[in-house]
Amino acid sequence: MFNQLIKLESKYNIGLQPNRADLTFTHKESGNTLYITGADTEDDAEKLRGLKLKKVVLDEVASFRAHLNYLIEEVIEPTLIDTDGSLILIGTPSANPGENFFHKVTSGIENGWSVHKWTILDNPHIPHAAKWLEAYRQRKGWDENHPIYMREWLGLWTTDSDSLVYKYQRLRNNFAALPQVQYNYIIGADLGFEDAFAAVVLAFSYDLREALVIVTGK
Repeated sequence: MFNQLIKLESKYNIGLQPNRADLTFTHKESGNTLYITGADTEDDAEKLRGLKLKKVVLDEVASFRAHLNYLIEEVIEPTLIDTDGSLILIGTPSANPGENFFHKVTSGIENGWSVHKWTILDNPHIPHAAKWLEAYRQRKGWDENHPIYMREWLGLWTTDSDSLVYKYQRLRNNFAALPQVQYNYIIGADLGFEDAFAAVVLAFSYDLREALVIVTGK
């Protein structure tokens, strides 16, 4: 992103002075500063504490992990109070809506947000988009209800379990007896709070490339 902004400055002479040391741009006339940073973890989010910000833009919000609520409610929003600033969330729907904060915002579940949506079909600079998408679907063998097409090209939230877990295939994944090698066993447990409790026993051997599920239960 930093290098892309340098290219834009060089092309359009916006008036941005880059600082590579801290990944910031300062506008030569107004003195406003543009920060470019990441917040992949909760620790990264802490770097934003104490700032006085006018506008914050979070990109690809649907891909953020569970700390997104913490990042917004406890870190970013307090930085906007002094300037009466605004927060913008940008992204494409993910394959796992669930408790995703971006899903709640764009679906109207989370109050207080102004929601704006558009797709490639709304871009006046790509007049051939509809024809291209039709050819793309034919090449992929998809109809308009395919979850990836709906999510990536129409901007719609869809649950797509195939993209989240490996799909069980009986011929490939089922077995009646274990190969005769030395095994180590691991017990995994998911202590459900709202969902069900689940447990699994895995067997692995240093002589094999696969881990074997011996028993599951919930």
